[in-house]
Amino acid sequence: MPTLGPLHSKVEKHIEKVIENPQILVSSDATFLAGAMDGKPWENPGAVTTILKQTSEFPHLSDVLVRFFQGALETWKRFTTEFTPGGVIDEATDFQKELACMPATNDVNEGILGSYRQFTRFNPRATLHGFNALATYQRNDTELFMKKNFDEDDHKFIMKMGRELDESGIEQKRQNKVVMYNKEKVAKRTEKQKQEDKETAENNARLAKVTLIFDKDVIEGLKGTKLQDQLDAFRLFQAPLPALKKDVRLVTEKKKAIQKAIDDHFKPNGWVPRLPKAIENEAPEDFELGEEQEEGEE
Repeated sequence: MPTLGPLHSKVEKHIEKVIENPQILVSSDATFLAGAMDGKPWENPGAVTTILKQTSEFPHLSDVLVRFFQGALETWKRFTTEFTPGGVIDEATDFQKELACMPATNDVNEGILGSYRQFTRFNPRATLHGFNALATYQRNDTELFMKKNFDEDDHKFIMKMGRELDESGIEQKRQNKVVMYNKEKVAKRTEKQKQEDKETAENNARLAKVTLIFDKDVIEGLKGTKLQDQLDAFRLFQAPLPALKKDVRLVTEKKKAIQKAIDDHFKPNGWVPRLPKAIENEAPEDFELGEEQEEGEE
């Protein structure tokens, strides 16, 4: 949040642009290039096209739009005073901004998302657009406005629009999108896991054919890929190595880990090179332990 000063300034300038020339939004040839703050295509181009086709039916549309943006500008400035040049947030260092990070509310249930979660708990069959309509109705004092301005035709029109919205299947489409997204996410995760498992199996098959070197002096002279292969092969054959690979990053650490495993191997009742059962079952038919790796042989 403390880094959003430039964004707030951009919003303010765009609001002023609309107030100065509302036609960038409501003229018959209005486009997102000028009308959208980011210059990107409309999120719902069909809705914009429909509105622009009907502008002639609303002679006061430009005036209402300007009045709306004037009110928005006044409120926007009031809520973003901290971001003005020379203000508290503008003067703060990056470190101070990092320290100032906090949730938008004191309780996760206080936000609109929390309200929606609570609402769906008690109204599991309710639609998202139904919740949006109810929230708007409650927050905007819509009931008072309706009592003051609506006549019978207005109520009929609202009910007609509500029925058309319910019959449009918009909620089913939204839910289908959610289902498809979740399926795609699971499929990608599954495919990624399959690829990782395949790469791991191929690497294990390669390491299983590496001949373990039990000469500490030879290990001392290894480096690069050969040293890493020995370390990985010893680990594959269940040598007593550090459990975490991050604990043996340096060349000296790798050599010491392998040499210690060699000492343990030659101790009475020391560890015996064995492949894990799962890897043994996956090993190719022509797989054989290397000469130095014969089970129980020292």
